[in-house]
Amino acid sequence: MSEQISNMTYQQALERLNELVAQIEDPKMPVEQILGMVKESTALIQFCRNSLRETQQEIANALNDKPLPVYGEGI
Repeated sequence: MSEQISNMTYQQALERLNELVAQIEDPKMPVEQILGMVKESTALIQFCRNSLRETQQEIANALNDKPLPVYGEGI
């Protein structure tokens, strides 16, 4: 994965991916340029998947570390 992608936020990567998809779907796009866009898209998809997995793990860890409520608190 390129350093440029690894420095992105999830939102930035998703926005770039949407830009690439729009460009790839453009019938005027030269075929010669599509390969590079597909490679970048693949790297962005991998980055987003990894970001989601890490966030999911952090949430699971946070929920597991959360102390159990004491009976009667908040009543």
